[in-house]
Amino acid sequence: MRGVLKLGLTTTFGNRAVIPRLPGFMAQHKALKIEVAMNDVSIDAVSQGIDLAFRPGEFPDMTAVTRRVASIQQVLVASPCYLRKSGAPERPEHLDRLQIIHGPLGVDAGWSLAKGNERVDLKPHAALRLNASEGAIAAAVAGLGVLAVGICSVYPELRSGALVRVVPDWKMAQIDIHAVYPAGRHAKPAARAFVNYFVEDLARNPIPEFEMTTSPSVDHTGGQIAKAAK
Repeated sequence: MRGVLKLGLTTTFGNRAVIPRLPGFMAQHKALKIEVAMNDVSIDAVSQGIDLAFRPGEFPDMTAVTRRVASIQQVLVASPCYLRKSGAPERPEHLDRLQIIHGPLGVDAGWSLAKGNERVDLKPHAALRLNASEGAIAAAVAGLGVLAVGICSVYPELRSGALVRVVPDWKMAQIDIHAVYPAGRHAKPAARAFVNYFVEDLARNPIPEFEMTTSPSVDHTGGQIAKAAK
């Protein structure tokens, strides 16, 4: 396989899940060169020449070809000092008295938290908005409020104690990660090959702190959303 494969990655998922898998893939395809563009905002894959992007959440462009490659557990976190000052909520309804940080995944769609047969839906209003996940995490560590984030993004902070879980007995929805091929052109063979390699390697070598579920299904093309096998 020759030529250039240009990847579009979000920062945290790219750093912790995708880039560590590049050495093995590149060792199998020594003539292939890879370029990586990283940001946490929406991208226009066609205009930026992206061959393959990994993006979290719902993907609104129904003309693009996507494949769900993983799901990451979403959690609420805050700094211990902020919770000591503002009071740790005992139930999700108590979150409305706390400041909310809005990261790249946002809060506009609302939060749903479940515990057993009980479910609470919230529409939090953000006091601080950031378009980069690392900035949102830094804001949470600095004591600026409560952040909803994929657990993989804050594993080091949770392990060190810089952040703690908020209402940890309540479970939030998982965040789907999609591989996205740009609309309007055929996917490069190298792009399809890397997605297959990524999914297979993640299944063989899971990352415990990601709390991920992966789909071993082959990728689909033809302008339809690819539904991962349950």
